[in-house]
Amino acid sequence: MTLLFVAHGSPAPAYRAEAEAFLAAWQLNYPGMDAQLSYIEMEPLFADVLQLLTEPILVMPLFLHEGKHYREDVLAVAQASGTQVHMLPALTNLQVMADLLQASCANEHLQNAHMVLFTHGAGGAKAQAAIQALATTFEARTQRPCSIALAMGEPSLQQTLTHVAQAGAKQIQIVPHFIFGGAWQVKAQLSMDVVMSQFGCQIQLGTPLHANPLLLKAISHLLSIHNP
Repeated sequence: MTLLFVAHGSPAPAYRAEAEAFLAAWQLNYPGMDAQLSYIEMEPLFADVLQLLTEPILVMPLFLHEGKHYREDVLAVAQASGTQVHMLPALTNLQVMADLLQASCANEHLQNAHMVLFTHGAGGAKAQAAIQALATTFEARTQRPCSIALAMGEPSLQQTLTHVAQAGAKQIQIVPHFIFGGAWQVKAQLSMDVVMSQFGCQIQLGTPLHANPLLLKAISHLLSIHNP
């Protein structure tokens, strides 16, 4: 059986390097199963790699929501491929994601900062409710206020940062709800520069989740539950 990871893909220069580093870390820590990497918006494409692998294939989408990309670009493609594929769920478990975010913030130097959970924003009402639940859980765990900002939609990151700074926060920690880097990092830096210049506050941007060792453990746990 082959484990096939599926990532979104991005023209950002660092994206492929981060994704390949993630795959290398997985292969180092879990060498017992052949693991490959594919993308839906850059090569090697998921649909092409499916045709090259030995069946059965275990597909692990590197997504944080089971939205359009999961349904149409991965699940539907897998079902139409004619290959023996077993789909794993996306990384949507509330407690697991809260663990990941909390671990990502453990070494940040703004220990008393107002937290801003920065996420994609697409996915409809179900995804929005999941993000709100995650922010509430994360706030309870860290005992720090946590606001939400969207890369696509409102409130945008600049709107949220402005609101938090206007309320008097002197330190703000942006917590990325993204597995890999990409265009969201450029948006974040631009928003940070504007708000820091306007309000004189200190803002720190956290790292994407691929660098968090708990991500590998979370995926391994999914495999232990769903591996046929």
